[in-house]
Amino acid sequence: MNQGIRYLRNTVFGLYGATALFVGLNRLYASTPAQTPQWLRSTMTLGLTTHEEPEPVPAMQPEDLAALRNFSRIRVSGDFIVEIVGASTYKVSFTPAAGGKAEIHARQVEDLLSLRAADDDEEGGKGVLRIEMPMLVRLSAQDVSELTLRGLQAEEVSVSLHNVARARLQQNKVAHWKLYSSEPMEIPVDAATLAAGSLQTQGNLSIRYSLETP
Repeated sequence: MNQGIRYLRNTVFGLYGATALFVGLNRLYASTPAQTPQWLRSTMTLGLTTHEEPEPVPAMQPEDLAALRNFSRIRVSGDFIVEIVGASTYKVSFTPAAGGKAEIHARQVEDLLSLRAADDDEEGGKGVLRIEMPMLVRLSAQDVSELTLRGLQAEEVSVSLHNVARARLQQNKVAHWKLYSSEPMEIPVDAATLAAGSLQTQGNLSIRYSLETP
């Protein structure tokens, strides 16, 4: 066989082998352990972003929740009752249902406070998460059984709801609301909130005037 042809054949076979090796490594290490050295993770994933398991966050004690402050954005998830109330100071508290054992996991990164229910309350009851704060800018709520926004003051508040059973707006002084729901729902809004500003809705959400008072 001509030496040039033999060299070309060996080169092609070598490229095929290298390609198969990298494909196999990427499938084997699609989720690379966090403790793997950075240079090895980059080699195995061809420089693509690797998946790292989030660091577990322990449930917070009442005194730790009360110490949370300086947040203006909230992300909350869990089958419990959430009350967000306008106030001059920060205060976060959680009250489990009678006989319940639910706890709250919390993490704050800059002005974003993330709160999640650790477990469902027993005996069919719902725990109550109450957040008092000077100003809310953005809220994302998921799987919440009941949500109340009361006494808030701001130029603009954005609210995104995902699988929230009930929500209501009471006694707020917000110039402009941006409200979104991923599932069909109707939000009762009282006269004070309606008079204070405008409400912009998106998704499967409608507004209903309510005479209900807190």
